[in-house]
Amino acid sequence: MKASHLQDENLRLKQIVTALTLDRDTLHALNSRIMTPGIGDRSGVIENQTLRDRITRILAFMILRDKRTGPNRVLGSEVGLARHFKVSRTVLREAVKVLQGKGMVEGRPKTGIHIRPRTEWSLLDAELIEWQCAIGLDEGFVRNLTGLRMLIEPAAAETAAAEGTDDELQAIYEWHMKEHDQSNLEACVNSDLGFHRAILLATHNDLLIHVGQNVLNAIRASIVYRNRQVIETYSFKLHRQVAEAIMSRNRDAARAAMKRLVKQAEQDFYERIKAAGGEATERLATAAELLRQIKPRRHEELVPRTEIEG
Repeated sequence: MKASHLQDENLRLKQIVTALTLDRDTLHALNSRIMTPGIGDRSGVIENQTLRDRITRILAFMILRDKRTGPNRVLGSEVGLARHFKVSRTVLREAVKVLQGKGMVEGRPKTGIHIRPRTEWSLLDAELIEWQCAIGLDEGFVRNLTGLRMLIEPAAAETAAAEGTDDELQAIYEWHMKEHDQSNLEACVNSDLGFHRAILLATHNDLLIHVGQNVLNAIRASIVYRNRQVIETYSFKLHRQVAEAIMSRNRDAARAAMKRLVKQAEQDFYERIKAAGGEATERLATAAELLRQIKPRRHEELVPRTEIEG
């Protein structure tokens, strides 16, 4: 083997080890089911992410997993974090700006980068929801999401039954029928979202549509997180009950059916969280074994001396 080829191989291994050891949470996310190609808008094509994107993601994981309480949670200084991740201050600064835009951090003179209270975050931001799903959802997130959905979606279903045009109600039913084929996860997710979006549009309430659209970001992530391919036909039946109640313009039935649908989604969430606990332990154990197998070797040990000299 040529020396140049071995040098390239050594460099590739070094890059792999660096990527794996940079942050354990990153590894957890890379192995998470949320990183399904074509589903999460930033689906699993990690190699195509910029360095800024990677650092942003790692910092977000650090913040999401931070268990400290109190108003002065310091993430670190710009200089210290740049040194830790072995990136330029410019890259670090750009990553922090992304997180600032989501309300997650703020820079304070002389004291570094501080984590802002969770109540000030853009919690329905699509990327933030993806990050939350990637590291694993907790019961608090599920409880809050279910509460929000309960405030919005049953009322939207009731209003759609009363205010929607015949064409709009037909569109709701047609989106529901597209969910029947669950062999294609991406198509199924899109059909589910189309169903909920059609209900919102049928309310003719611009503010409700806007708020509901943000909730759809969480619904998209939650469907993928729960692995829609293993959800039983009961969920499909609940969607049908909602669609048929709206089609018949039965407002009370539409509201009640949507409540049952949201509660079932909550139950699916809790079951998935319970299952994910064991999966996470297994993934991290596999990653640790991989790191143990990759032993650092000097270039001279890999390349025959005769080839180097020749």
